[in-house]
Amino acid sequence: MVRGRREGAGSEWCRIRRRPGATAAGTPGHLPVDRRPRPCGPRTCRAGTRLPLPPSYRYFLAELGSCEADGTDFLGVYRTAAMGDTLLGTVEATLDARTDERFPRELLVIQYDGMGGLVSLDTAQHDADGEHPVVVWDPGSGDRGGPERLADDFGSYALRQCGRSLPDG
Repeated sequence: MVRGRREGAGSEWCRIRRRPGATAAGTPGHLPVDRRPRPCGPRTCRAGTRLPLPPSYRYFLAELGSCEADGTDFLGVYRTAAMGDTLLGTVEATLDARTDERFPRELLVIQYDGMGGLVSLDTAQHDADGEHPVVVWDPGSGDRGGPERLADDFGSYALRQCGRSLPDG
């Protein structure tokens, strides 16, 4: 993991995942500024996946780009110098998932659940505010009636996930 700060994000810090083997000589865990992942905005994500983005996820992308909170990674959209113009994070994960013909094309991958499931935004559904529900898909989802719904929107899902890392009290 590399600790990075997104320009214009105030004092917000996030940890941005680095591709395996991508280390700066002599400084494991840290990359020079010119080699850090470059966060990309909501427009780039939408262009890469051709899926609509809900307001809470657009805000997340604009403010943080991508982050990790106490072991919970939230995919964002970013590029690295090593990968050039390739869109990584949510775009790469969604396009990769689409290689499985069982993966619903209206899902936008935002997280890996650590058990083979893909936590995703279901862009086929939305509420009055334009928010999409958060679901988890795995290869057996179709046999169980479809992906399991985890939250009504990205904002409440992210808050619940991050809240688990806060001390009680």
